[in-house]
Amino acid sequence: MNPDRYELLKRLFDTASTTPVAEREAVVAELCGGDHALREELRRLLEHDQHPLDIFDAPPEIDPDGAPLDSVEVPGYAIQHRIGEGGFGIVYAALQLHPIRRSVALKLIKHGFASPTTRHRFTIECDALARLDHPSIARVFDAGTTPSGHLFCTMELIDGASICDYANDRQLTATQRIELMIPVCEAMQHAHQRGILHRDLKPSNILVVENAGKPLPKVIDFGIAKIRDDDGGGTAGPTLSGEFVGTPVYMSPEQADPERGGLDTRSDVYSLAVVLYELLTGTAPLQSSAATRPSLETVLRTLREEDPPLASTRLRDLGEAGDLHARRCGTHRDTLLRTLRGDLDRILAMALERDRSRRYESPQQLGADLSRFLRDEAVLARSPTTSYLLRKFARRHRGKLILGATALTLLLLGVVGTTIGLVHALEARRTAKLEEERARLEARISGEIAAFLNEDLLASVSPEGLGIDVSVREALDVAAERVEGRFAEMPAVEIALRTTLGSTYRKLGVIPPSLRHLERARTLAEQNLGPDDPRRLRAFLELGAALYTAGHPQESASILRDVLRRSEQVFGSRSKESIAAAFHLASAYAESPDQRDARALVDRWLPISRSHLGPSHPQTLRFAFGLGQIHLVERDLDSASRVFEQALTQARSALGPTHRLTLMLTNEHAKTLRRSRQFAAAEQLLRNAWAAATQRLGARHPTTLILQSGLLSCIYRDPKRLKETDALLDEMLVAWPRVFRADHPTLLQFWFDTATILERMRQFERARELLHKVVRALEDAPQPLVLHAMRSLEGLAERTGTRDEVREWQARYQRAAARLKRQH
Repeated sequence: MNPDRYELLKRLFDTASTTPVAEREAVVAELCGGDHALREELRRLLEHDQHPLDIFDAPPEIDPDGAPLDSVEVPGYAIQHRIGEGGFGIVYAALQLHPIRRSVALKLIKHGFASPTTRHRFTIECDALARLDHPSIARVFDAGTTPSGHLFCTMELIDGASICDYANDRQLTATQRIELMIPVCEAMQHAHQRGILHRDLKPSNILVVENAGKPLPKVIDFGIAKIRDDDGGGTAGPTLSGEFVGTPVYMSPEQADPERGGLDTRSDVYSLAVVLYELLTGTAPLQSSAATRPSLETVLRTLREEDPPLASTRLRDLGEAGDLHARRCGTHRDTLLRTLRGDLDRILAMALERDRSRRYESPQQLGADLSRFLRDEAVLARSPTTSYLLRKFARRHRGKLILGATALTLLLLGVVGTTIGLVHALEARRTAKLEEERARLEARISGEIAAFLNEDLLASVSPEGLGIDVSVREALDVAAERVEGRFAEMPAVEIALRTTLGSTYRKLGVIPPSLRHLERARTLAEQNLGPDDPRRLRAFLELGAALYTAGHPQESASILRDVLRRSEQVFGSRSKESIAAAFHLASAYAESPDQRDARALVDRWLPISRSHLGPSHPQTLRFAFGLGQIHLVERDLDSASRVFEQALTQARSALGPTHRLTLMLTNEHAKTLRRSRQFAAAEQLLRNAWAAATQRLGARHPTTLILQSGLLSCIYRDPKRLKETDALLDEMLVAWPRVFRADHPTLLQFWFDTATILERMRQFERARELLHKVVRALEDAPQPLVLHAMRSLEGLAERTGTRDEVREWQARYQRAAARLKRQH
């Protein structure tokens, strides 16, 4: 047989034999085209493969040259029984007789397929595989030719289940499945370092055995492995133009499209990711159901042209099959979804990139990222944003309220990735010369930021500095002072640092320094960056969000309107940047008496966020939060309750019960329960959330105080709990002014709500004192809240004051109402 002809036939058989029997004729026609002789040869091989005889009853196998394979003698080995069989050879369990006695797997190549080229290639492959020495690779012991001229090789006999079957049978958790894949990555790194690509990694080629009571994966069947020269070229024999090797469901896009160039280590990385994807979801990324199994051509086209769905998306869409797989993982589907979302989704997405230049370079890199995931460290597959790095730090140090500066270090490290990423976005289409300049700029920015982190921020937590027990706020304050004047000639660095400092202060609930840094970032951005520069847009977005948090919704809206318009132009109307800008603008609009602008934004952007980010994404849940609040303002209690309850369920599942957004949704849902007079249910919700917020955020965080205020609204009505109510009131009246400035809208609303409670408790003087604070803050710039406060003071005057006092509040109310009407 012509060597090239043999190679082609072998590859075609490897592909066609994996397809359903009913579809094989169509596949053969596709693969062979008009070559009728090739089609008949392939049909004969497949016919044999389709109708194997029972190994105990079958007559001796006849190879294409007429030699009975079962009668072939291999010197030094006693063949025992068949293990498996393919179109080109048979694998036997055998006993090696000398120099040592041991059980082995013996592969015997059919004589008719042993061309001179194949013999040469077989020898090279066996020599290379014999040099592999890794506990997770089945060892090759020997190779040679029998007296009858048959090629054979012997290898370690593995008596184990495929990796997926092993994991499912033992109900391994997601963590245990990942732990099982890490040594497989290490094994393939070992093979790659010795110039060997596997090219057919799939669950059935990764067997698991027990070793000292622990699972040990073993990679087997390097039968279509490619031996590489030092320069990356193949040395194991000729390859044919247009050939592809491997199993379609597990092969890489470049294997499905040989015209893209030769294979390298990243092809095996892709296949490893497919196996891990199947371990975690129960299905391969691009696998179809048996009922809708596509043709081979469709499978290959899909590999080349389509991105696989995120693992969490695939599991979510599997329905009952997803529930079944979660049970095989020893858990519920919601829990498994939470595990997949985030880092694992990103790791798998990076390893499954169709563009191999964006994939992990090696199995070692993939395994290292999986190890980082298991250690709750930041992974390479995910951009190091501020919130992401903070979450990672918090998970590694659960229960600790110290070492805050280290967490802050992680926060600021996100500046490097963010800044460099933005530079990439701006310069992507420039000339090679500009690309070089951009690279130098990136290096300089990274170096300056790294120096700031090491010399200024980390210095604050050294023994000579503030000490290791410093809080995030303290370390942030020390580092922030050292920004001043440090980067006069590097405005891009200062913009990035101040934007992140301002954002971090805002998320800590410390608004004055947040505004100071963000205002400076805005000034620098206006002086040094164009109006559509992504870095400028991010600085302005953070400033708009901080102004809203500070209680300046109109100023916030004026900034955010422009940010939203430009973000849609720069990033696209469905980008996460545009969605974030729309949310913050809607929040600012929601502070006005007329909710129509806020409602219009929410109605437009909530479906976009749900479609492009997912129904459980934090940004989507924030939009739902805003919609629920609009329903409350509109006095549509049923709609508000429905929106908050659904969003709270999704937040608990996706983010966990102690996430700040989950806590805020809990507060709003409890508010609808209170208004429905379900006080006991509301109190239970709020008490649990308040305890969680106190532990995670601290007793003086705004979210904790808001939950505490809601709890007060539940318990003050019970006359048997007056002592508890008074104690809670006293604590809150001290805490709130320390967190919010005197004219902050949230504090003023708290004064009004608390005054209402005090009035109902017949503590009229304390109520009057709080209402006066509201009026003093708002009378010169009337808002609806001040009108409510004046009406309450008028009512108190009727109860406990004089007629003149009543007339005074009536007159002041009329003047404020008239001014408010003129403003709108």
